[in-house]
Amino acid sequence: MFSPANYYNWIKAPIEINQGTKDREVLYWWSDELVAKLEKANISVTYFTYPGADHNLGPSSWSDAVLNTVDFYKKEFSK
Repeated sequence: MFSPANYYNWIKAPIEINQGTKDREVLYWWSDELVAKLEKANISVTYFTYPGADHNLGPSSWSDAVLNTVDFYKKEFSK
């Protein structure tokens, strides 16, 4: 049976997830559950939520997400 959880142990790099709480395509609690499972599997995950933001992180969270992502990449991959 195919399940993404069967492959979490393949993940070797830190992960960042950006999630709008008003996203109707990817419901925020799906990301909450994924983050909990990744943390339980000892996978490094950074999780940002944006209250009121939709799937495209609108109406006003896109800039924050970009800044958070740039900071994440600088921290995790510029060593």
